[in-house]
Amino acid sequence: MQEVQKPELRNQLISAGLEQAKKFSWSKMAEIVREALLNATNKSSSDSAIIATKEIKKLASSFNIRISKYLPKISIVTPSFNQGEYLEECIDSVLSQGYPNLEYVIMDGGSTDGSVEIIKKYEKHLNYWQSQPDGGQYAGINQGFAKTNGEIMAWINSDDKYHPDAFLKVAAAFNKYPQMEWLMGRPNAWDGLNGNAQFIAEYEPQWSREFLLGKTWKSCGQWIQQESTFWKRCLWNKAGGQLQLDPPMVTADFELWVRFSRHAQLYFIDTLLGGARWHEKQRSRVFWERCMEEIDEVLAKEQALIASGLHQTSLPAPHRVVSECGRNCRGQTAS
Repeated sequence: MQEVQKPELRNQLISAGLEQAKKFSWSKMAEIVREALLNATNKSSSDSAIIATKEIKKLASSFNIRISKYLPKISIVTPSFNQGEYLEECIDSVLSQGYPNLEYVIMDGGSTDGSVEIIKKYEKHLNYWQSQPDGGQYAGINQGFAKTNGEIMAWINSDDKYHPDAFLKVAAAFNKYPQMEWLMGRPNAWDGLNGNAQFIAEYEPQWSREFLLGKTWKSCGQWIQQESTFWKRCLWNKAGGQLQLDPPMVTADFELWVRFSRHAQLYFIDTLLGGARWHEKQRSRVFWERCMEEIDEVLAKEQALIASGLHQTSLPAPHRVVSECGRNCRGQTAS
């Protein structure tokens, strides 16, 4: 295992895994499954259906084990509280990625709207889940990440969702650009009523630390979109290894981005990864004025730290990342 920690060898193994994933064919898998069924039904045993099921599971398990050896583990946490009307669609957007080396945790804050029944439908695919008071959204996320160990991290709120192929695109990008520690896809959103794509940003974000700490991005309508942001665990640890809880915040994600910017450049990958759902109960809408106040407070605090001689890094905006895995960003969205 120590050999795999060598950067060059590890990158070679990840590349091999991505190549294996590209070669995967559903039609070929269908042929294999059909062959397994025929072999099972040709046996004299009356338990042919059970035998066929075992054969199929054995084949699928073998494929996933081979691929997951080479792909970086991605840890996803979903915080939720009484979001049953959106929760299942969110869970499906994670699990339907088909990513072989996924670590998925759901932290429910004690919902009473049927969310627990939805989670139980998928619990065999989860690494961990709970439904109990957890201190709020960001406390739940912190607790969830503490139960993971993946190299790549992200969270997706239960009223949001990922686009197809997002995880493979992220894995490919981090593999191609080993110096990259966090990235963001093209900002986008869905309509809260029907879940159809409603907005795809036309601009290409160029997030230098100077631009982030200034306020011009607010007037330009540019945001670091949490739903499409992924980062390496090493950056998470360098930035403190948790979201800020004291004082309680609505925009703890923005505060985290500011801490990230002290250590690494935010890369832009021109594809759709995850998107927000616009609806009337969306936290950023309900608490919009408070969000703006918190952002101003975070920026003022960071500027004061810089003035005192701390965190004086001034990282420029990096080049755009080219996605070589998955569909064109404008050509495929989650339905």
